Parts: sequence; structure tokens; C-alpha cells
Amino acid sequence: MTSEEHIESLRRHGVRLFRQDGTTKEIPEDFLETTTKMLSEIGARKITYSIAVPETDKEMLLAIWDCGYAESGSAEEILSHTERTEE
Repeated sequence: MTSEEHIESLRRHGVRLFRQDGTTKEIPEDFLETTTKMLSEIGARKITYSIAVPETDKEMLLAIWDCGYAESGSAEEILSHTERTEE
């Protein structure tokens, strides 16, 4: 599954991004592209977003890497990854 397909699958399954005020919003269609571009512009390697996943109370994250790789999972799992070099 490509990163684009992964993001689309999250969207189809009702996963939402948490905003800073605690509300949620839908994952935008161009999310991967705009986030990867932003990472390049600011010189960052990875950004993580808190996500609301239906039917779970666990803290879940969505990580986007500067190479365009996207992954999601438990906060513990995502924060343990320190390197991604290819999709």
C-alpha cells in the first residue's frame, strides 16, 4: 500500500485529525502532498498528528516523513521510529 492509499484508507474509515482546541477535522484530500511540501520548506524530517480513530480510546498518531512516507499507529509505536528513507 502506498502512502497515498494509506491516507485514503484512513479517510474512508472515518479517522480524523485533532485540532489544537481538541475538536477534530477530516483529513484533507491533499494532506500528504501539502504536509510533505511544508516539511521540505521548514527543513523538518517528520511531523506527527494526533488522530481520532473510531472504536478505540488509545492515543493514536499519524506521522508524515519528509520523503513522503506516511504511517499511523499507537503513539508508542510511531514515536519509536526514528528513520524512514523510502516509501
